[in-house]
Amino acid sequence: MPINLDELKNATNLRGRRPRNGATFVAPVDGRAHVSGERTVPLLQQTIPALLSDTVSKYGTLDAAVFVDQDKRFTWSEL
Repeated sequence: MPINLDELKNATNLRGRRPRNGATFVAPVDGRAHVSGERTVPLLQQTIPALLSDTVSKYGTLDAAVFVDQDKRFTWSEL
C-alpha cells in the first residue's frame, strides 16, 4: 500500500494529537514492516534494570505513570 506523504505530514496519533517538540511520524519504506532509526548514535550498553535505576536516581519523585481513569499516579521511585 503506497504511503501518501501529505497525509503523513498532517498525521495525528490515535488520540488525535500531533507529534510534540517538532517531531514527525515516520512510516516504514521499501515494503519493510519496521522503521530504522538514527544509526550514528551508538546503542546503550546498559541493561533495562540499570537504566531504570539511573532514572530513579534522577527523577525519583516525579510522575512516571499516570492512570487518569483509575485516579492513580506512580513516581519513578514507586515503580
